[in-house]
Amino acid sequence: MTELCGCDSTQEPSGGCIVCGASLRYHLKGEVHVCAVCGKEQRTHVECEAGHFVCDGCHTAGFEAVVAALRASNECDPMALFERMAEHSAIHLHGPEHHVLTPCILLAAYHNAGGKVDIEQALPEAVRRGREVSGGLCGEWGVCGAAAGVGIMPASCWARPR
Repeated sequence: MTELCGCDSTQEPSGGCIVCGASLRYHLKGEVHVCAVCGKEQRTHVECEAGHFVCDGCHTAGFEAVVAALRASNECDPMALFERMAEHSAIHLHGPEHHVLTPCILLAAYHNAGGKVDIEQALPEAVRRGREVSGGLCGEWGVCGAAAGVGIMPASCWARPR
């Protein structure tokens, strides 16, 4: 993974930093950091032990493929959908993608179980709303942003297209 950052880590990313795999550190005071992938500056409370920070946009890159997989699925069990989507390369153990993934999974499962929802309107709305729940919120507020995703699901069903 050294091609992204030039650090000397040989550890493969697993549940920590998506650049080098190091453990994440949560700080009480937020600071502006530069994304190790794209160079964008963003205020955050999270960095890895090697000092890497990855912005929300880079962390959720590739999520469109997850949405496509959810659209194509006929699975009604949200846990089965989560287990399948958690294996996707765009989904990391820690990160703001869970703020988006949670409402999308719930929408897909509800739709597949016969729930009356315009899935073509609701999924993009859930993605938009979920992406507004910033990365690092879990460590900063002490509540996982995926919990907000549970509320985003029904709100996305009733939302009018923008």
